[in-house]
Amino acid sequence: MKKFLSLLLALTMLLTLCSAASADAGVFTGVGDSEIGGKGAIEVAVTVDENGAVTAIEVTKNGDTAGISDPAVAQIPGLIVEQQTANVDAVAGATKTSDAIMAAVLDAVTKAGLDTVKWSTKVETVVEKAEDVTIETEIVVIGGGGAGLAAAVQANQLGSKVLVLEKMGKVGGNTILAGGALNAVNDRSEQAIAYNDSVEWHYTQTLSGGDYQGDPLLVHTLVSNAWDGVQWLMDLGMEFQDETAGLFTVTGGLWPRAHKPVEPLGTGFFKTYMNYIDSHDNVDVMLSTRATEILVDENGKACGVVATGETGNTVTVKASKGVVVATGGFAANVELRSAYNTQWADLGDSIKSTNHAGATGDGIKMLMEAGAQIGHMKNQTQSGGFWLGIKVPEYDSTFMRNFTMAGNSWIEIDSDSKRFYDEAGSYHRQHMKYMEYGRYVDLPHERALPVSLIFDEKTREAGSIGNQWLSWPTTTEGYTWSNDNLAEIEKGWIIKADTIEELAEKIGAANLVATVEAYNKDVAAGADSAFGRAAESMVALEKGPYYAVVTVPYVWSGSSGGVRANEDGYLQREDGSVITGLSLAGEILGPSNILGKINFGGINHSMCATWGIIAAEHAAANK
Repeated sequence: MKKFLSLLLALTMLLTLCSAASADAGVFTGVGDSEIGGKGAIEVAVTVDENGAVTAIEVTKNGDTAGISDPAVAQIPGLIVEQQTANVDAVAGATKTSDAIMAAVLDAVTKAGLDTVKWSTKVETVVEKAEDVTIETEIVVIGGGGAGLAAAVQANQLGSKVLVLEKMGKVGGNTILAGGALNAVNDRSEQAIAYNDSVEWHYTQTLSGGDYQGDPLLVHTLVSNAWDGVQWLMDLGMEFQDETAGLFTVTGGLWPRAHKPVEPLGTGFFKTYMNYIDSHDNVDVMLSTRATEILVDENGKACGVVATGETGNTVTVKASKGVVVATGGFAANVELRSAYNTQWADLGDSIKSTNHAGATGDGIKMLMEAGAQIGHMKNQTQSGGFWLGIKVPEYDSTFMRNFTMAGNSWIEIDSDSKRFYDEAGSYHRQHMKYMEYGRYVDLPHERALPVSLIFDEKTREAGSIGNQWLSWPTTTEGYTWSNDNLAEIEKGWIIKADTIEELAEKIGAANLVATVEAYNKDVAAGADSAFGRAAESMVALEKGPYYAVVTVPYVWSGSSGGVRANEDGYLQREDGSVITGLSLAGEILGPSNILGKINFGGINHSMCATWGIIAAEHAAANK
């Protein structure tokens, strides 16, 4: 991976040298178990010299998730060599991989005969503040997520010198955590024709799906440019499964127009952008550098950024062409989301965010100080409600309930052990239904909570009830939900009973038997008399054993409000004017400012690519 620019000075180390007389010189292999990649997921080759010092460490096997693990692989070996201990600070956002590398190195130095006590001991370090620095470039991009990296790559392709400032110790933002599907319509494709799809239909669905609360001009910009973004990504080398798997309707989407990357999650986007950055000049990334102020020249044009560097020093970036802000939303900022919350009883620390830890709204607050107009800040969930998560005792995290559960012999019940909505509807619309029924999202609500998922053996056999790649925090301590749910039943996370009556007794659901009987009766009749669930999604609960798992509103998806921009992506002030040279891209635009009430599955990657490209084009043209 290309060397990241950094302002971190050499650490002043205070350590006691230990005798290594018994150590052997050579190269030693070590193995570290990772809860993400599994047993032996990390292997290292450690070079020890004749004096017992470790001179080099190479990660020879990395079974952890690409992109997420990369910062640890890039940084931890160097820190270990520098400090001569396997107990160093983990890389934020890649803790499990960091721990696995350290364990692997400790394994190797033990084989080399080094002092394991010394190599297990943390070294006291002192970090000195670096000197203030001024950097000159043409375009500065704030934020190293999908939108920011897209803007950086496109701007460089157009001939501009670009510097990306990322406040976290790694790039990727929410993009690397998100599902990878990207919605876009190619009017001329055989698949679009086969599905009777078009850019116009995409536009109509998006406006109506958002209850016509979106911005028609911005929606038109999005749907008209989304396919160009897909083509651009493919030209960069990104691979989609379109040729083999075809288009599909992503969970929460509206039509079969989703393009699925070959790489899992958002890693395909990250790898594509970083492969370009690694192999091209005049485009660099500076990590652990937090932007604090937008610089504006005497003509009112954005011309740079003031930031705080890794050691607390001041970094001033002068950008002759302009500034792109792609800092994301504010879902991880409890104070900010609480300040704008008007819908929910509580959005405090107990409600976990699916967003990465850096989504704290820094860019929004910074642009508000510059006179930015903000909108839809009260829409603090991308879907309009809370997502159900499976909370288990072993982890301080929540497994997302699988929205595409197979089997169809399952229902959800409230605290009265009664069904309360169409369980098989679009997960974004489900939240709206919860609101309508007054049974769920208006927390706290004693009638609705807790919500229990009830299913039989057919659904148990059909596939995982826990989403295997979505959990919050994302790593969920590295645990992967089993395909057949048997491991979770064995752990006691899922309650098992031979009969519905026994299950009702175990979970204290007095009305469960009557609820299941009513549901099965509707299945036989071919119509859901209570909530209109599609008949094809309903299979009778009749094959024991029977199961229950409690789900909680623990997962809070993200922010939908943000800074308003015009169709060109320029920041808009309260009076409707724009700040020239200042473009926005990605979630900072506020999905609700574009889409309205609902944020649809597969739309976020479309937004990042579309406005990342647009922002870059305007910046490169020095507009």
